[in-house]
This record gives sequence, structure tokens and C-alpha cells, in this order.
Amino acid sequence: MVFSMIIKCNVAYNEITNSNNKLYLKPQFRLRLTIDKDNYYGFPAIIEKIVQIDLNKVEVYIKLITDEKYEYNKYLVIGKEVNLAVGTNTVCKGIIKKVVKA
Repeated sequence: MVFSMIIKCNVAYNEITNSNNKLYLKPQFRLRLTIDKDNYYGFPAIIEKIVQIDLNKVEVYIKLITDEKYEYNKYLVIGKEVNLAVGTNTVCKGIIKKVVKA
């Protein structure tokens, strides 16, 4: 199954896209969309684009490719708080704004 999602994060655009930072994001990066505070339980994702919507807010467009056997509908819902993580390191926290099953 493929999901396209928009994650709204309260973080400045240049804060998460600055390659001088240890953890940063950019289009085509692979990351994990995690649903627990330890970033242990999550889903692999690819960043499609990052859009600045306000001074300290961005929307991160991601694509998830998932195993059909799992019940994702209880985790990947609008309003759910998630982490965008690289390994076990959180880059930013956000809220799922949109989910489209492709």
C-alpha cells in the first residue's frame, strides 16, 4: 500500500533544512515516521517536498510504502501526533494533516 501524507510541524523551515545541522531533511531523503517517543515503532517514508507555511511552521509531504497485512488505518489518521526521525533521532514532531491512500 502507498500513502501520501502531509505532516504539519511547528519548526522553522531553515532549522530543519540546514545541512550544517546534524539532523536535517530535504526532498528524496529517507526517514521514519514514528508514533512512539523512543522512535522504535515506525514506518519507512520518503520526503517528497518541504513547504514553509509560516515563520515557524512547515508542511512535510511524504510518501509511505507499507505492507498490506498491517492495519495502518488506526495509526495513520488525521490529527495523530508523529515524529519524523532519522534512526532513533527525532528531527521534528508534527501532526498528520492529510492522508491519501494511493
